Amino acid sequence: MILLFIIITHLTLWAQTAKSSSSLLKNSMAHLRAVHTHQFPQRIKDLEDQVRRLTMENTQMKAELDKAQRRWEKLKEGARRRRSSTTATNGTAGNGAGPIILEEREEEREDG
Repeated sequence: MILLFIIITHLTLWAQTAKSSSSLLKNSMAHLRAVHTHQFPQRIKDLEDQVRRLTMENTQMKAELDKAQRRWEKLKEGARRRRSSTTATNGTAGNGAGPIILEEREEEREDG
């Protein structure tokens, strides 16, 4: 009889615990759904805004890169023209290394 009483008491406690756990779980799930239904659309909107911003930034960077490449090509072409006009005027080989080599040799004489 005492054993039966103990078993009934344990089963009653277990049932109450299970019931409270079940209600806590339902409340937690409801809370999570509420939070996620609010957060996900906001997160998606934030990410879409970030994609738009980065796409604009990427377009601007490409434009700047193209501009810099055009400037570089103009600089190279100007240097070629100057080099060819200098060679035509001076009658040198035109590789542009002549004066640099002379300066290097002068520096070596001063050091040595």
